[in-house]
Amino acid sequence: MIQRDIDYFNYLDHFYQSIHQDKKNKNYQSKLNIIEPIIQYSQNKKKTKIINFIKIINSFNRNPDLFINFLKKELSIEKCSLNDNQQLTIFQFIKESIIKQSIVKFFEKFVLCKTCKNIFTSIEKDKDFKNKQFIYCNYCFHKEYLS
Repeated sequence: MIQRDIDYFNYLDHFYQSIHQDKKNKNYQSKLNIIEPIIQYSQNKKKTKIINFIKIINSFNRNPDLFINFLKKELSIEKCSLNDNQQLTIFQFIKESIIKQSIVKFFEKFVLCKTCKNIFTSIEKDKDFKNKQFIYCNYCFHKEYLS
């Protein structure tokens, strides 16, 4: 084996040890928690509000419009919007359990790396294909194109 190969394997060992240390770190553990949505229904049960919507989306480091569009498709919602208090108002009744499931699906599809299961990802536009976006993992450098 030549020196270059040994250096590479040392680098890999160091890389995996640093990831392992980060996972032991409490900050990493706290970031894995999905924030519990606070749901409020109108008196006539025709509107559903996610009170802490912005807090949830900010914890994922994602654009609110991305989640709103995902929710519209996922739950076949015709109308939902952010109100002045940054709460998501959905103009139909949706069970709390369904909203929680949708948040988890969003997390799995748009935040979690498919390869290493890491949450430190970002959504980027492909330079070659202007309409294509992908999730980029900042740990394993995996690219996963969004459909």
